[in-house]
Amino acid sequence: RKELRNPFNVILALMCLDPVVPLIIRISMGYRNLWMMTECSKDMVNYSLALFTIIEFCSWAPFRATYTWLAVVLTVMRFRALRSKGKWQASYAFAIVSSSAVALLAVASSVPMFSINVIGEASLGAVCER
Repeated sequence: RKELRNPFNVILALMCLDPVVPLIIRISMGYRNLWMMTECSKDMVNYSLALFTIIEFCSWAPFRATYTWLAVVLTVMRFRALRSKGKWQASYAFAIVSSSAVALLAVASSVPMFSINVIGEASLGAVCER
């Protein structure tokens, strides 16, 4: 239907997808722990698991920030369209460029969070006791 195809719905669709991506990462981590962590061995507890956990932890902040700022962009676009009384219409290019700018801003502002996480060494016995 033609009335559903507009730039505002592009931003709304992105707003719906933003919270889902970290959730998929968290669920995949849960399934990995459920199926692969039946026994504690050096093959199962390694840097791959630590890196996956850090990626999961660090992905929450940028996706939440993107969702919030997309709501602000959508509000500004709607306000401008209503204020101009039909003289200004949002384009798909404007919606995609503004969404990309918001995503880049959210990732750039989350860089300090990425840099504070460090993978440290721990003995296998200490890890398996947890």
